[in-house]
Amino acid sequence: MITRKWHGAADRSSLWAHNAVMRPRIGIPLLFAACAILFNFGCAHIWPAWAVDYGKSAGQFTAATARVKAAKFLHQRITVEGKVTHVESAAGGRQKVWVGDSVICDEFLGQVKIGEEKRFAGVVQSVDERHVVLRPSMVTTEDFHAQ
Repeated sequence: MITRKWHGAADRSSLWAHNAVMRPRIGIPLLFAACAILFNFGCAHIWPAWAVDYGKSAGQFTAATARVKAAKFLHQRITVEGKVTHVESAAGGRQKVWVGDSVICDEFLGQVKIGEEKRFAGVVQSVDERHVVLRPSMVTTEDFHAQ
């Protein structure tokens, strides 16, 4: 064991300063890792819009088959291809778009016209015997292979 002799207050304070600098600091890396984990969790689960923009579709369907097949994909991103049959404007510049007879794209980001054939990506919010609701949703250009 190494012992040091104290030669006054100046030496003692410089030794404490040296120990403070040399002590390993795990607080900053731990804080950074915690923030990264929370950010990823928040993006994927709390903000579904992030999943619509950057996520990969769990399923791809035509508008005619989406109501039957989308029930397995609740709260996941899917892509639906079909013809726009109805458009309703909502507050804040958002729209509600009906694709075929059974798909409703709620909180739609973008502009479409009735009669256009498009691919829509969105998170499945709810599925009932008449409709599939995608919220939020947007037009996508990803490759489409109907399941």
